[in-house]
Amino acid sequence: MLCMAGTGFAQQQRLYNYNQYADNLTAVNAAYSLLDKASSVSVLGSRQLVGIEGAPRSFMLNANFPLVSSDAAMGFYVMNEKIAVENQTSFNTFFAKAIQLTPRDFLSMV
Repeated sequence: MLCMAGTGFAQQQRLYNYNQYADNLTAVNAAYSLLDKASSVSVLGSRQLVGIEGAPRSFMLNANFPLVSSDAAMGFYVMNEKIAVENQTSFNTFFAKAIQLTPRDFLSMV
């Protein structure tokens, strides 16, 4: 009972709302960029409760470029989320590499 009472007062930091990024999973797992052998650039934006001050807004810009000769990919993504007075922005770069384990199986890592 004491353990539960202690966790009830902990402050939680809000993380990005990843459910908006279902069609672009690179922000969740950068190794996902290894599945496509073509370069891609995507932009995603979302606004909720339009017209109300402090309403949630989110934006993501993502680009990835395959390095086919080395079974790798590199890229970046920028995410911004605004909710009320909180404004959270992150910029991430990544390098993902695939290692062939068998003729059909690969291990991908970032």
